Amino acid sequence: MIAYIDPQNKDNKDQDKQNDKNKNDQQNKDNQQQQQGQAPKISPQQAQQLLEAIQADEKNTQEKVKEEKAKAAGKHKAEKNW
Repeated sequence: MIAYIDPQNKDNKDQDKQNDKNKNDQQNKDNQQQQQGQAPKISPQQAQQLLEAIQADEKNTQEKVKEEKAKAAGKHKAEKNW
C-alpha cells in the first residue's frame, strides 16, 4: 500500500514547527528580560559610597595622566637638536 502525503498537511506541520519555535524564542526573551529586571537593590548610602569610590578612582587616574603628560612635555623641551 502506498502512503499518500498531503502537501498541504506537510506545510501545516512546518508552519506548526515554526510557530512553536517562535513561541519558545519569545518565552526565552521574556524570561531574560525578567531576570535582567531583578537586579539587586542597593541602599542610597551604598550608592553614594560607590559613587564616591568611583569618583576618587577617576581623580587618581586623571592625576596620573596629568603627571605622564608633564613628564612627556618636559622631556620634549629638554631635547634640543642644535
